[in-house]
Amino acid sequence: MLSKQKLKSAKSNITRENEFITDSEGNAIISIKAAREEQIFSEYSYDSDSKLNENLAAYILDSSKYLPLTQDIKLKVYTSKSIDADEVTNAIRFRFRKEYVDAKNQIHRNSLFSLAMLIAAILTLGFLFLMNAFFYNLYLWTIFEIVAWVFAWEATDSFFLQRTGLRRHRLTMLKLYSAEIEIIKLENLK
Repeated sequence: MLSKQKLKSAKSNITRENEFITDSEGNAIISIKAAREEQIFSEYSYDSDSKLNENLAAYILDSSKYLPLTQDIKLKVYTSKSIDADEVTNAIRFRFRKEYVDAKNQIHRNSLFSLAMLIAAILTLGFLFLMNAFFYNLYLWTIFEIVAWVFAWEATDSFFLQRTGLRRHRLTMLKLYSAEIEIIKLENLK
């Protein structure tokens, strides 16, 4: 059984260790090994910029998930000599530009939804005040009070809680799009 001292030591080691490698300039490095062309490009895409392999895109996203937002990213792609470096760079940039635009649109939709929920909450509360002034029904009052607070909570949750994650995702996509991409060609890469 582990003692408290060992658990405390393990906890401090976990929090001190970086889960990423940095270069001399302080950029976080994501290393990618792709010996074959199928590991970089989708086998179904032909003459298109949107041909980054889904597994590779998922690997890059997963590797960047825990990087600090203040850290710049550098992608090092180790490939065989037969793969075109410009084609790799264009495929990576196209994928993360598309992801950035999607994240930006999602933030916009989140803002509109939050505003709609806030307006619905204000209108429902206004109806409650009118109902209180002209006629009072305990059952209707309770129902509309609950509805008003549900709308208010949805607006709060959407704008303040969900928006933070969306903005972080958008910033990560921007960092991946603008990341320095270094293609390293090796002869005997397996």
